Amino acid sequence: MTVLGVPKLKRIVMYMAVRWFGRGMYGKERKYCECIVTDDEIKRLEAWKRYGVLVNQVNTASPVWPEQPA
Repeated sequence: MTVLGVPKLKRIVMYMAVRWFGRGMYGKERKYCECIVTDDEIKRLEAWKRYGVLVNQVNTASPVWPEQPA
C-alpha cells in the first residue's frame, strides 16, 4: 500500500529513523560524518551503537537487558 506514493515499508523505515535520530543521535552522527567530533563523543557514539545491537538481540520471552551506556 502506498500513501502519497511512498510504499509502506519505506514509511516504516523512515519513521524508525526519525524515532532513533530524534533521541539525540542525529547530531552526533552528523558531526561524526563531518569529522568534527571529539574522541570522547566517538567512544560514546560507538557505545550506543553496540547497545542498540545488544538490545535487538534480547530474548523477549525472558529478557535480560544490557546496561545502558553513560
